[in-house]
Amino acid sequence: ALSSRDLTLVDISSGMGKPASAGGLTFEQVLTQTASLGLALFPDTANIGLWEFSDDLDRGLPYKELVPIGPLSEGLGVISRRAELQRVSSALTPSGGPHAALYGSILDAYKYMQKNYKPGFANNVIVLASGVDNAPGDITGQQLLAQLTKLSAGPHKVAVIVIAFSPYDDFPLLKKISLTTGGQAYQIRNPARVAQVFYQAIAH
Repeated sequence: ALSSRDLTLVDISSGMGKPASAGGLTFEQVLTQTASLGLALFPDTANIGLWEFSDDLDRGLPYKELVPIGPLSEGLGVISRRAELQRVSSALTPSGGPHAALYGSILDAYKYMQKNYKPGFANNVIVLASGVDNAPGDITGQQLLAQLTKLSAGPHKVAVIVIAFSPYDDFPLLKKISLTTGGQAYQIRNPARVAQVFYQAIAH
């Protein structure tokens, strides 16, 4: 009976420009195309917003708001939020440089969602990323885990759901971070299964 209230973070670091398969689409193209299809699954009552992240995108912050969170049916200028999300996500490119402040972006998104918590909704942070955190000066995964452990003990429950093309050894830490909040992390090993993985994440 709950509708969802989701802030989506999309990695635009250059790592997302790698081909998902030989001669095929990039990680960024695969994820944004699948996310565009997944958006159609949400009812108009769902609240969704979109941030992009890499490093130093907006006055020293590693992330930038592209679409403010709100009902999909709500108007943003002459079009609906749903149409704006479709337009913006289809134009995303891995143009953010080589560094990704994954952990710091997740923490700030989590705090934002707690501050703007809406009762009667399942409040979530959805992360679409390469799974790499390599930004100089960003917090560590262990520091993020410690912070989320404290924050998630409060009354405003926000789940972190991660979908990552992560071939790296730190994926178990991403999974632990997600589970701490009541969320889940999904590792995409086969690009042909990205739609299945994405739908599993939305179902969660």
